[in-house]
Amino acid sequence: MKLFTLVNDTDSVSTTAESETWEEISGWLDTYLDDRPLVDILEATETLEGAWVEGQWEQLDPWWEVNVESQGEALAELQEVLDSTGQVWQEADCSMDEDPLVADWATNHRSGPLRINQEENWSQWLAHVIRSGPSEFSRELFGDEFDVRPRSVEREVHLVDHGGTDRYADIVLYYVGRGISIEVKRGDSHYSKTTHTASLIESQRAGNWEHFLLLPEYKTDTLRQSFGNDLEEPAEGRPFIRSDQSDDVTVLYWQEVSEAIRNVLLDGPETGSHWEASAYLLCTLVEQKVAQFLPKSTVEEATTASDIVSTASSARLAGTDIERQVAYLRRTMGRDNHE
Repeated sequence: MKLFTLVNDTDSVSTTAESETWEEISGWLDTYLDDRPLVDILEATETLEGAWVEGQWEQLDPWWEVNVESQGEALAELQEVLDSTGQVWQEADCSMDEDPLVADWATNHRSGPLRINQEENWSQWLAHVIRSGPSEFSRELFGDEFDVRPRSVEREVHLVDHGGTDRYADIVLYYVGRGISIEVKRGDSHYSKTTHTASLIESQRAGNWEHFLLLPEYKTDTLRQSFGNDLEEPAEGRPFIRSDQSDDVTVLYWQEVSEAIRNVLLDGPETGSHWEASAYLLCTLVEQKVAQFLPKSTVEEATTASDIVSTASSARLAGTDIERQVAYLRRTMGRDNHE
């Protein structure tokens, strides 16, 4: 089975498969791809295989071969970049000497020792990394004005709305005279409550506040649907949501969290081995489980195989924008202090 053909370019597939055939695929995709990363559908691929009669996949094979060939150059570049990042990590003043993408957590370790299926667990982990991390991490993530560690970090802060709906702020960071609230999202797409939560924080907590909505980048279309014209996407800087209930809410993507971790680890400030271990593993899982970046082993398999026929590899390739991953990795290698 070649799931890559189903997800990467629906227009091309529809020209090679009859309309009723594609409708069957599309219905399955709607069921399994809605509000979840592509790596999460690997366990369900047998369902799709069983739904098709023998021989129908052959209609997609010519398109598949063309796309494998077109991916070759991009995959070769990605492999070269991953080799280079490995050298950077070996030379950096950090306890870790391998790139976080060396380990494959999306397939070989799906059940792993960590419970990451619920947003609350991601939120708790991020709060820990912020609380115990160096000031450089706060600055990387929230801007130069937050160049110190927060005085305190709270989770699931209950905000009472008399006559309305109570809210819970996922993460609240307190600094001197100001604070940060973070609404943490991974699969949940109920974004509209973010501005209401922000308004309750401002009315019930003293000081100046910055608000952030953290979500996967692949959810950007859902974000646009949720806020319409209230969402501003400037050419430079982060997107933000205008609100008549509170100050603007800044959009933060999960890959910015992992990129901030990479930058801090590679820059070499004194962070301590415990923080490095927690942050490094969070970076690994954000990149593979949320940003859907390819681990090194998958890239090597794809660039050396004459035909990519693995169902797992196909789905991983389909869920990744290889050029985006290359640009991301080059940014983390290109900083002056760890070139």
